[in-house]
Amino acid sequence: MNADSLQALTLLIPDYLGGHLSEADREAVEAAMREHQEFRQQVEWERDLRNAIRRTDEPLEQRPDQLAFERTLNVTGSTPRRRMRALPVGIAAALVAGVIFTYPLTKPTPQFETLTDQPAVTAEPIIRLAVTGNSDMQQLLERYDLELVTSYPDVGAADVRVPASEDLTQTMNALRKEPAVRFVETL
Repeated sequence: MNADSLQALTLLIPDYLGGHLSEADREAVEAAMREHQEFRQQVEWERDLRNAIRRTDEPLEQRPDQLAFERTLNVTGSTPRRRMRALPVGIAAALVAGVIFTYPLTKPTPQFETLTDQPAVTAEPIIRLAVTGNSDMQQLLERYDLELVTSYPDVGAADVRVPASEDLTQTMNALRKEPAVRFVETL
């Protein structure tokens, strides 16, 4: 008997155990059980599983406090098997609730920077500078001995650090007079 035939017979095991096979199919399953130990073990495993499920359908002996609890939940008379049918729904509801309640706690990583992002606080003053072009920005950095902290090339802006040896007000006034400068403010 080849692997495809065994695979097809494996699909018949539940009907075999339930007694729903034709005589020819039943004989084929029994012949495969005699010839193939693994197939016989599969049939035995499914039979044991079926018996275990049947045992869970039997009503359990219940304590008085458990009965009161079940009456409160309105599940008196239900079998463990019926209650188990509700398990996937309960698990799904718990997962959805978990996602709903934990999603706001996770802060997604920003994929962009805005002009309102604040640089780290330092002892030296930092100013935000907007210019007409990136080449103008480089020239201004060199001319006024400014240190680039954060660059926003898409909008032609940058946060720059003024050296402690320079007067902040004087540097800002000089930058405002530059024709390429559109905006200068302290952070």
